[in-house]
Amino acid sequence: MDYIREFDIRLEKEMYYAGETLSGHVILDTVENFKLK
Repeated sequence: MDYIREFDIRLEKEMYYAGETLSGHVILDTVENFKLK
């Protein structure tokens, strides 16, 4: 029951400083629908 093919977090910058807000994308490629909390 391995529903996830790919899970990746891609940030806009390579380096962040303490207190700085992170920004980017989460990539989630699934085989079929499932509930996620």
